[in-house]
This record gives sequence, C-alpha cells and structure tokens, in this order.
Amino acid sequence: MIYGPLQVPLICLGLLLLAEDPSANIRSAAALERMDNYAIAAANIMVLRALFTLWIAVAWHRFVLLNEPFSLLPTFRGRRIAAYFGWALGITVFCWLMLAVPLMLVLIFAGDLVSNIMTSAGQGLLLAWLLSVPVFLAWLVILLRLSTALPGVALGEPISLGHIWRQTRGAGLTYLGVLLLTTIVLAIAQIVPTLFSLVSSATGILGVLIYDWFATMLSISVLTTLYGYYIERRPLA
Repeated sequence: MIYGPLQVPLICLGLLLLAEDPSANIRSAAALERMDNYAIAAANIMVLRALFTLWIAVAWHRFVLLNEPFSLLPTFRGRRIAAYFGWALGITVFCWLMLAVPLMLVLIFAGDLVSNIMTSAGQGLLLAWLLSVPVFLAWLVILLRLSTALPGVALGEPISLGHIWRQTRGAGLTYLGVLLLTTIVLAIAQIVPTLFSLVSSATGILGVLIYDWFATMLSISVLTTLYGYYIERRPLA
C-alpha cells in the first residue's frame, strides 16, 4: 500500500549514487550491499511510521467525534486506515498537480519576464520571490481546507471535496491563521530535540520521538477540530 510511492525515490537514489562512480558496483560490492540494506531499513522505518500515524489518526478522530474508547493500543481498523491513506494521498496529489505546479510555472515565467524588464536581475528575482510567498500560502490553505475531509473518512462517512469546499467557504483567513499558529508552535517545540541532543545521542533520539509525537497529535487534533466545527457544526468549547 505504501511501498509503491517509495519505490521510485529509492530507485532514483540508488541510481544517483551509482552514477557518481560507475565502477562502484565492481570495486565495492560490499558497500553497495550495505547501501541496499540501509535503503531497505529506511523504507521499512518510513512505512512503520506512516502506518502508526494513520492508525493513531483514525483512532483519535473516532475518539473525539464518536466518543469511542481510546487506549494506548487502539483498535486497528484496516479498512479505515487504507481509505484514510488513499484520501490523504489523493488530496495531496490533486492539490500539487492542479494548483502548485501550474502556479509555480506561472511564477517562474513571470520572474524571468520581470527580470528582463527590471534594471537589475536581482530585483526581478526578489519580486518573483515576493509573489511566490502568497501563492504558496494560498496553496497550503487550499490543501488544509480539502484535508478537512479526512476525519469523515476515519468515521466511515466520507464526503465530497466539493461539499468540503462549500462548507469552508469564507474561512480562508481562519485556515491561514491556524496554519501560521501551528507552524509557530511546532517551531518553538523544536527546542526540545535540540536540548535533548546536547546531552547525548540517545537522549537526542528520545527528543526527536517526543517532538514527532507532539507534532502528530497536534496536526490530528487540528483536523478533528476543523471537521467538527465546519462540517458537523459543533461549537468550539
């Protein structure tokens, strides 16, 4: 289910490393084997992390919105998790292909055009960068608005993206504020792994795990709140 998207970047990574030294496969077969083992281990870790995140997300959405019991080992709902992954991947790909790529291409051509008109190429690049910031923020807002559908998938009550779009109409600034606030909180929270890493490598890993857990729960909670407020029309406590 998740190996598919990982195969292409992993294969490209292996080809890139081999391309740096065409004789590597002859001279250092042992090194190549170690690289393959490392890539496989990294892929397995990514898969387990993604599966754990989806598992917790589905369980947490159902706990908050349906009052289902939540424990350290919540019920594993394979179908809901698979559907959640499919929707999340589909929304991300849709936003990237339909919004990000065309807009980025427009900005690139606009930047080239402006740089030819302006007296300084640096001024043109600066203007292109200034234009790209609001475009990127708008893309993030759209992605978050559509991602509000994910808790419904966890509940087994998926709704169309069109319905999500209508229900969140006029809430762009609210979503932008949520994005900025969440980013600030996570940026501040990064102090934890930094401080832990100053003690030792082991505590540094612990700090990263703590931060990752916090970031995951914060993101899931934000989606749950947005779904409850805009889709189920629940009042904010």
